[in-house]
Amino acid sequence: MGNGRMGNGWMGMGDVLFVLSSPAPPPGPLAPPPEESWLQAKMRLEHNGRNELTPPPTIPEWVKFCKQLFGGFALLLWIGAVLCFVAYSIQAATFEEPPKDNLYLGIVLAAVVIVTGIFGYYQESKSAKIMESFKSMVPQFAIAFRDGEKLHIHAEELVLGDIVEVKFGVCTGVVIKTGDDTVMGRIAGLASGLETKQTPINKEIEHFIHIITGVAVFIGVVFFIMAFMLGYFWLDAVVFLIGIIVANVPEGLLVTVTVCLTLTAKRMASKNCLVKNLEAVETLGSTTIICSDKTGTLTQNRMTVAHLWYDNAIVNADTTEDQSGITEDRSSVGWKALTRIATLCSRAEFLKGQENVDVLMRDVNGDASEAALLKYVELAVGNVMEYRRKYKKVCEIPFNSSDKYQVSVCTGVVIKTGDDTVMGRIAGLASGLETKQTPINKEIEHFIHIITGVAVFIGVVFFIMAFMLGYFWLDAVVFLIGIIVANVPEGLLVTVTVCLTLTAKRMASKNCLVKNLEAVETLGSTTIICSDKTGTLTQNRMTVAHLWYDNAIVNADTTEDQSGITEDRSSVGWKALTRIATLCSRAEFLKGQEKEVNFPIEGLRFVGLMSLIDPPRAAVPDAVSKCRSAEIKVIMVTGDHPLTAKAIARSVGIISENSETVEDIAQRLNIDIMDVDPRKVSQ
Repeated sequence: MGNGRMGNGWMGMGDVLFVLSSPAPPPGPLAPPPEESWLQAKMRLEHNGRNELTPPPTIPEWVKFCKQLFGGFALLLWIGAVLCFVAYSIQAATFEEPPKDNLYLGIVLAAVVIVTGIFGYYQESKSAKIMESFKSMVPQFAIAFRDGEKLHIHAEELVLGDIVEVKFGVCTGVVIKTGDDTVMGRIAGLASGLETKQTPINKEIEHFIHIITGVAVFIGVVFFIMAFMLGYFWLDAVVFLIGIIVANVPEGLLVTVTVCLTLTAKRMASKNCLVKNLEAVETLGSTTIICSDKTGTLTQNRMTVAHLWYDNAIVNADTTEDQSGITEDRSSVGWKALTRIATLCSRAEFLKGQENVDVLMRDVNGDASEAALLKYVELAVGNVMEYRRKYKKVCEIPFNSSDKYQVSVCTGVVIKTGDDTVMGRIAGLASGLETKQTPINKEIEHFIHIITGVAVFIGVVFFIMAFMLGYFWLDAVVFLIGIIVANVPEGLLVTVTVCLTLTAKRMASKNCLVKNLEAVETLGSTTIICSDKTGTLTQNRMTVAHLWYDNAIVNADTTEDQSGITEDRSSVGWKALTRIATLCSRAEFLKGQEKEVNFPIEGLRFVGLMSLIDPPRAAVPDAVSKCRSAEIKVIMVTGDHPLTAKAIARSVGIISENSETVEDIAQRLNIDIMDVDPRKVSQ
């Protein structure tokens, strides 16, 4: 993680690792100064080596050639050739004019082995060179920050301490391991120690050699013994033995096998299928299943937007360069919202230097699906990158296979107004709440009930007594009303209102606003006051009071004219501390955090859909049909949604027209997918 040295206000990467917790790319100040960045990278590259795996130990070319000449069945032919030469030598020592049959046979055997060995070596070395050329055809690049710029450099040139950005997902980090020290390097080291197994044809040939050798030696020894018993000279018996052993060696087998495998490999090469090892061709006949990737193999890997769904209607998308086939209503609010989402909720971007290239032909850094959305909105709206700079992304939850959604939080994008906003919905909910009575309100209401009851009771009593004493009924009613009114405390309301108003005015003079007069009555029963600290108990004027560096506490000078400086500002510690304070200000951190989501991700509004199409390759249906006729099952491997995968599989013939999938059977029987018998699924 960097060496942690500090100088000229710059810290080693290990010291500022925590700054990189933000998923946003690091700003300019995080990159080393221009005069140091490339120099440091060059020094570390020379010291630690290139960021590449140590290639496995290679077999020298002469060893490969010798394996072709002396390995497997060729060794048996060499033994036969040597025996022929030995037999001819014995005959030459015995006869003045020896027969040359054994000599010619030995030469032919040696020539056959040499020619087939050279041919096999040439074929394998040719395949090896093509495989090596593939590495240079697809170079690995990384996005690194140097000299304050975001650059695409070869992955082999990354060094310890480089700040890099990962495009698939959201990550900005620091290189802490390179080459063989990485996890992949350790895995490759473990894998290189695995023992390679023999191919099936290699096992068969080795088994055949053992049988042929045993039979030839057995027959030769038997006839050698019989020749002795019949009185032949021992030298003639030895020649007879060698002749029988050589005669049992199938000289043409090696040539036949090599030619057959080579012809098959050439035929496959004409179909753009490279055979790395000739012996692997033999297993083609036993192939029963072919597992193929979908994107780029069965399909053309040219994702384009095919249809849009918004405003309850399906519309064809116009992806022509001149936009001559527009069918969308681009003045619609739904279309504008959909294209805005496609613009901002994407990390795909065009590579630099392609301003004069047609949009559909531009290279894109990012996922194929997002590249299709990017090209569509670039054609339909235009200037996507400028729009993204206007509404910067402050936080993002990347797409993953478990949640299957992606969230982008951007600044300055108005998507809801008025009652549709979160505050509007909260206000609507709050307006429906029932307001409770204040304590004084309850007391007054209770007092009114008592006074009213007492007044009515006394009035009714005196009304009855008046009747009993013989008063006229009208006088009795007046008497009743007078008694009720006499019991009402007319000055109570005025007294309470005046008291509450005076108290409210007194509190207002202390900068305490009373919203409701009735609330003043509760002040006398207050037992606890909860107060915020910042800005209430304190002045809300944060200032630096002290610094601690170089094992010493120093008063900080915060005066405008810097008249009270006590810090040693030439100290390396003071420079490092102020550098950290500059880099780690709140302005560099995001308001949202993916691990602790503090923004709404529920209750969102469904705007619309964009359907993508990746057309299958023209030759795929015919190839799948031939595989099916050869009883080879073709399996498509993809991470797409099952419905999408099923549609593509049907279009290329992997799923036949009248066959049923697991989903079809489950739907027909109205059962769960897990309850379907896999044996009932047909292709």
